[in-house]
Amino acid sequence: MNDVIDLLAKEMELSPRTIYRALRNQGSEARPSVARRAEEIRRRAANLGYRTNVAARSIREGNFKQMVFVTARFDHGYAPTLSNYVMVLSELLLQRGCHLLLEEFLIDRRTGKARQPRKLFSERAADGIFAVVSAGHFPPEMETALSELDLPLVWLNHLPSAPDSSAVISDESAAVTEMCRHLAALGHRRIAFLTLDYEHYSAGHRKTEMERAAKEAGLDLAVIRTNESSGQSSIRKTVNCFLDDHFPHRTAAICYNREFMEVLRFEAAKRGIPIPGRLSVCHFISIFERQVLMEFPLSGVMLPEERMAREALKRMDLIAAGHPCGGPPIPVPATFVTGESTVIAPAE
Repeated sequence: MNDVIDLLAKEMELSPRTIYRALRNQGSEARPSVARRAEEIRRRAANLGYRTNVAARSIREGNFKQMVFVTARFDHGYAPTLSNYVMVLSELLLQRGCHLLLEEFLIDRRTGKARQPRKLFSERAADGIFAVVSAGHFPPEMETALSELDLPLVWLNHLPSAPDSSAVISDESAAVTEMCRHLAALGHRRIAFLTLDYEHYSAGHRKTEMERAAKEAGLDLAVIRTNESSGQSSIRKTVNCFLDDHFPHRTAAICYNREFMEVLRFEAAKRGIPIPGRLSVCHFISIFERQVLMEFPLSGVMLPEERMAREALKRMDLIAAGHPCGGPPIPVPATFVTGESTVIAPAE
């Protein structure tokens, strides 16, 4: 908030104290000239992204009451990554004596429209909103509705259309580069990326980075995509497409997430294809898989979900304290880990 006050004080040739009192509705505005000046100060501050609300006072005074976690997912679907952000944010907020409430917008797979959400609370009673796209799709009308609530709003792993939105994203560029170099060092020359066919940030980012990193590492990459909204069996179809048409010509597969990886391992086992003996596998690893990794270390890109949640809360604090919304998304780098699911490429 101090940045906004200092900027307005300089532009309007007023003292910072005058700006502060106008934004806090303090002092007498009985005189028309004073009232007009105060209104002009508030108008200019709003244009700079400043907003005064319960959240700002709550954060400054350490009395946050509740925050909202909003997500969209396909009906009857399960999004384990959702619990990762909720788990971290809940713990951080509880340390402040605050509560995190969850509301899901269920999306119809056939239409892409939001079904009537289960209403657990009034969004306007909350101090701020964290929003995440766990289904790969967030109905535009719901994104607009959230932005119109006039509450601090921070998106996780999504690039919202509104220019004054704040977002924290996963930057997997360096980790993907390291993963492709790792496969090349093991002698793999032809690989495949099994992914989703929609323009969610993660799907687009990973596809772009896989294509770039594979080319830099001298790898021949095939991108095999599926559309999750077309049906629950689409991942299995994509996996079988890879096994039917690309294996054993391609000796390594990178999976979009754990679901792809598990389906690939299952279908490969049915065909008597040992992993990693004849097929090396990497995937993008979520925080909830840590216990599994302790028992069976896997190779892949470790997503920075815990750090993203922490950065989102920091951004929420700044917005609620009066700092302007918007600006470029905050990238949080992922890391590559080497496990037992990748081995030297089999001899051709």
